[in-house]
Amino acid sequence: MVAVYDGVGLGELDFLTYAQFTKINVQQTAATISTFLAGQEHGFVLFNNDIGTSSIAKQVAAKLHEPLVTDVEKIVTADDSYSLEKRIYGGELLKHIAGTDKRSSFDDL
Repeated sequence: MVAVYDGVGLGELDFLTYAQFTKINVQQTAATISTFLAGQEHGFVLFNNDIGTSSIAKQVAAKLHEPLVTDVEKIVTADDSYSLEKRIYGGELLKHIAGTDKRSSFDDL
């Protein structure tokens, strides 16, 4: 399950359904998250560890090479790539890193 927090205050909480990640494809996952975040200035994406060590959410996070909490500003998808603009926070939200992450190839899990 992927939880998206709207706003810096981590206030209201929305969830993407588990079913959306039963068959993982990174391109599709990035597009799904992008659609889910549409219209929001910032989206805090939390990859929950609530189904055990082999959870779909953990696989998605690992495939996207993302930490548990990522402030996603924008995701742009293309046929075989995506561009992710983000600010990364460490496990305890203490460190802030600004940057852009671009990838160009994907494999299904």
